[in-house]
Amino acid sequence: MLQALHSRSIGGFEHHLEVLAEKGADNFMSKFYIGYGHKSIGDCGSITLFIEGVSMLGAKAIQDTKLYNGQEASTRYIDFSKQPILNPIGNQDGTNLQEKQRAFYLSLLEPLEVYIKAQYPYPE
Repeated sequence: MLQALHSRSIGGFEHHLEVLAEKGADNFMSKFYIGYGHKSIGDCGSITLFIEGVSMLGAKAIQDTKLYNGQEASTRYIDFSKQPILNPIGNQDGTNLQEKQRAFYLSLLEPLEVYIKAQYPYPE
């Protein structure tokens, strides 16, 4: 909101704080954000969040939001075979299934690497 005021009027940062305190955030948003009819004011706001301990499916849901502009954990650099698996059901059957799926995935990595190298040879 301060960026919007600053871009449309002189008076300085402290004056703009006073304007916001006087008019309130709701009135400001209806006048300067909605009333101007373009999204540049909305683009002024950003924040960096670090979200940890969520599943890759949860990460994809976060990334699917319109405001997302970020980076997920890199599967090329982080060894996910050693990462904890979130079991939302919390029972042993769920844990066993997840560990079987992880073991299956890990068992395919080496044969996949051999196959890809044979299909797409890369000169040293």
